[in-house]
Amino acid sequence: MTASAENLSLPFTSSDLSADWLTDALRSTGTLKSAAVTSYTQKTIGEGVGLLGELVQVTPTYDSAEAGAPKTFIAKFAAPAEANRDLANMFGFYENETKFYGGLAAELPVYIPACYYMDMDGESGRFVLLIEDLSHMRLGDQVAGCTAEEAGALMKAIGKVHAQTWNDNLPPGTDFLRKVDGDHFTLVIPDFFQQSWPGLEENFSKLIPDELSGLGDQYPAASPSMLKRLAAGPTCLVHGDYRLDNMFFGETPDDIAIIDWQISGLARGPYDLGYLLSQSVNVADRRSAEKGIVEAYHQTLVDGGVTGYTVEDVWADYKLSVMHCAVYPTAAGGAGMDLGNERGVALVEAMATRSFTAIVDLNAMEMLEG
Repeated sequence: MTASAENLSLPFTSSDLSADWLTDALRSTGTLKSAAVTSYTQKTIGEGVGLLGELVQVTPTYDSAEAGAPKTFIAKFAAPAEANRDLANMFGFYENETKFYGGLAAELPVYIPACYYMDMDGESGRFVLLIEDLSHMRLGDQVAGCTAEEAGALMKAIGKVHAQTWNDNLPPGTDFLRKVDGDHFTLVIPDFFQQSWPGLEENFSKLIPDELSGLGDQYPAASPSMLKRLAAGPTCLVHGDYRLDNMFFGETPDDIAIIDWQISGLARGPYDLGYLLSQSVNVADRRSAEKGIVEAYHQTLVDGGVTGYTVEDVWADYKLSVMHCAVYPTAAGGAGMDLGNERGVALVEAMATRSFTAIVDLNAMEMLEG
């Protein structure tokens, strides 16, 4: 059961947690029936990974044994760095994820961690999510990059979500989902990119190929048109942040769990595919596996009942998505965001190298002219 408790005062960061608050939160959703949290330990996780949120693993001690009481869980809060937090609130990411876990998560054909509690305060920007701990699985490492086999499995997993929700085939109560050409993106991304690009050039100039030297001037003007094309039907539910740091793997590559749905919305399916292959797969692996993965993605859609969408359509939308997704390494590396630690810097370097190389390989700059 997932829900929120209207009368609970939300903690702002992990340091504001208490045993009493955890008891009230878990009881408010039926996760706990009678047991109470008497104490707990917490460990920060995902340092340099979750740029838009703070994550801690919580291990509670209960006053009595209760079947189903979680032995550990993950608590997610708004980003502690003000610039990062303001960015997430500007795009409505925390609100979006809260509503996603409110019902849609249980309807999708992929493994999404169970939610034990969720709520946010729009005025203060406070946001709390208590979800299933997936530490028994292996967390993907975007800096290291995923193998071609893993990328293929991730493609199939999200392809099933796309096929099920194709042509906005969604259950009631999902009208909170926004298309990617909504004001939250089209009125913000152009200026945001323009403001971020100088910082990227200053901090990571060595990562920008000569072929993309004019991207800082061209991208802002072209962004609304690209988003409009990505939002033109047929659209479906997209994850929006489909990168390796948001994936967990079990004993086999096909045993996958997906987290961080805060950017989820409606777009053409290859939006996720372009993001994954251009920023989570090392350049050599992408080059060798790209054609097969794109074609297999199309077959996944067909197997899921999608008609009237050709493999050529997939390639065109994939190329457009790769070009659009240049905003992510640009924002992470150039917007004055707190990169957390050395891994945060390494993450930006990996994202930018893969993204910009894919743009050059695909001649995706021509998508700025459409």
